[in-house]
Amino acid sequence: MKFHRGGARTGVLKATTRKRKVLSQSPEDDTEFLFTVSQMYYIEGKTQREIADYFGISRPLVSQLLAAARAQGLVRVTVVDPATRFKGLEDEMCSCFSLRRCKVTPSVPDPERVRMRVAYAAACLFEDLIQNGDVIGVGPGRSVSATVDLLNELRHATGLKVVPLAGGTPHVAGSRQVNEVARDLAAKIHAECFLLNAPLYVDDPSIARLLMTDPSIARSTELWDRISCALVGIGALDAEDPYFMARVRASESQEIVADFCGRFFTQDGQEAGGKFVVAIEPHQLRKAREVVAVAGGVSKARAIRAILRGKLITTLVTDEDTARAVLGLEDGRGAGT
Repeated sequence: MKFHRGGARTGVLKATTRKRKVLSQSPEDDTEFLFTVSQMYYIEGKTQREIADYFGISRPLVSQLLAAARAQGLVRVTVVDPATRFKGLEDEMCSCFSLRRCKVTPSVPDPERVRMRVAYAAACLFEDLIQNGDVIGVGPGRSVSATVDLLNELRHATGLKVVPLAGGTPHVAGSRQVNEVARDLAAKIHAECFLLNAPLYVDDPSIARLLMTDPSIARSTELWDRISCALVGIGALDAEDPYFMARVRASESQEIVADFCGRFFTQDGQEAGGKFVVAIEPHQLRKAREVVAVAGGVSKARAIRAILRGKLITTLVTDEDTARAVLGLEDGRGAGT
């Protein structure tokens, strides 16, 4: 119903008549008037003061009338909690991919805002998963770095150790080395940090074997068998990183869709062949109590599905559009299945 004030005299007459009617009987007895006031407030966007002035009544009485309308069921106010709104989607992801938990955030058009929303949700979740004596693994990637930046300082767990899950790569604008991220995480949770001073990719197998026997490197890599909690990212094929794409082209596999902790994976979640890498083995990561992956953006849907198919993580934090895209790929609704 639209609000029409009408002519000045008619408006005054209506207001006077309505005022007398309101004052002569209880608001709860005038359903028509409650309905009119409610429409003016909730649908037409009138303020309580505007409604009061129009009918020649007090603003507190307008508030009383609106409360009466809600009490009688003429007005129903629904507040949708995003956590509740995504519950069905999260449950579907967990059921489809045997996840322990899935956290979905609202999607937005800006990829950087998606990254920060997903990282914030991951930080809140990861804080609650850390336990006394945990050996915590940290994977490379901008989403992991953002998650660590958003973590609160924690003191509830003791005897913690932090170690990178992969060696270092040439610097790419906008990203940090995994050792830096590990150091920042250790500082925030008051843990001992074990740096991994080795490159991720090694061309010569003999050099790779020699690196792995170095005491300073072995001190860190030996912890990989004891990882109890890990924070990792999931990477799609990133054309913005020429070094990375050169590795993809040089790989023995032509079916790579995901980069996970420095290793390549096919769409079925199997590790693709390639050069020797200084990175945690999939079987080592699968032994961990918790592996939390933080990855948002529809462009990562195929990569995320590959890692989910490989049963490499226990928890996924992503955004709504990406979660739906992953499910669409899995049931054949999306391209590239």
